[in-house]
Amino acid sequence: MKLALYIAKRYLFAKKSHNIINIISAISAVGIAIGTAALIIILSIFNGFSDYIKKSLASIEADVIIRAKNDKSFVIDSVITNKLEKYKSVSTLSYVIEENVYLTYNNKSCIARVKGVDTTFEKSMTISKDIRSGEAKLHHGSLSLALVSSQLAQELEINPYMQEKLQLAYPNRKSRFAFFNKNSLVNTYQIFPNGIFELNSKEKNKLLIVPIEVMQDLLSYKDELSYIELRFSRDIKDKASIIKELKASIDSKYLVQDRYEQNPNLYKMMRYEKLSIYMILIFIIIIISLNIFGSISMLIIEKKDDIKILRSMGATSYLIKQIFIFEAWLVSIYGLIIGLIIGISLVLMQEKFAFIKMPISHSNEAYPIILNFSDISITIATIAIIGYIISLLSLTHKELR
Repeated sequence: MKLALYIAKRYLFAKKSHNIINIISAISAVGIAIGTAALIIILSIFNGFSDYIKKSLASIEADVIIRAKNDKSFVIDSVITNKLEKYKSVSTLSYVIEENVYLTYNNKSCIARVKGVDTTFEKSMTISKDIRSGEAKLHHGSLSLALVSSQLAQELEINPYMQEKLQLAYPNRKSRFAFFNKNSLVNTYQIFPNGIFELNSKEKNKLLIVPIEVMQDLLSYKDELSYIELRFSRDIKDKASIIKELKASIDSKYLVQDRYEQNPNLYKMMRYEKLSIYMILIFIIIIISLNIFGSISMLIIEKKDDIKILRSMGATSYLIKQIFIFEAWLVSIYGLIIGLIIGISLVLMQEKFAFIKMPISHSNEAYPIILNFSDISITIATIAIIGYIISLLSLTHKELR
């Protein structure tokens, strides 16, 4: 094997009589290097955006929510609260009422998700960093205020600086059919929008946050809740085991959901997008790698006299085949190494110096990018395997049979 590798290296760097072989080999190596660098950079960008979206959602979503398994709402009991208060890792516990509500603002209307939150949520609210206009406040004295997602604000043309109230409407579940007073069929509530926040999630693009008493009044709730939100302390490392323990301790009539279970479609979409771009780039690398087969085929024809000499000196067919397998594989490996150096260097430079910024609306933020060792390992393994499979194609040449 050492002899085969030595000869393959000599063939790789030796000057060929047909210069086109060198050119094709160089193009193949450069193509693989570019493909490898692209894989590392794009996978790191997906990691960065996934983390960016998770952090964005963390400002309005809890680490864990507890909801009724078979109902839209439930009445909180002391058994659950006593169990939850025992967990020292839980930094905040808040109650939420959430429902689809019909909104009207300045002659424009739509249906949106409205989230009613208690004072605990309001005090620990981290959404202030996502506020693009107005203030992150839900109360001004005794006056209730609302926070609007940027997508919803754009659709309804909401401006928090204008003294225009947003009207919420929801069917009155306690009313009877009243032919003489149709207004009794619908509960309404008027509230001033106080701030516009931005979320990078299509699933949350129409969201309105209001105090919980607004939703209690609108939905005619007294003690009912949609779910309980739990947020863990920042220094907690093993969240998975805590969530597992919570699921085991809470009554089976309740559903305990972590962040992934709250938004399964969002996280699946992010994984599928990353997988799809990975497959596209791998397909391109495979096409580029086929050039290696062409250059090796030409090299075998050029070295047919050398093959005869090696055979006359006692070289086995296995040794000769190994020479050209290594020759083809080395082109892939060198391209892989160069691509890794370029890709990792660019990613680390972006992480360190943040020379590429987000679009204008996020002008103060660096383009998110995170380098994962798993992505590097997968890239190395995939391209090395592709290179080896392509090198095996050289065995089909008639001079090596």
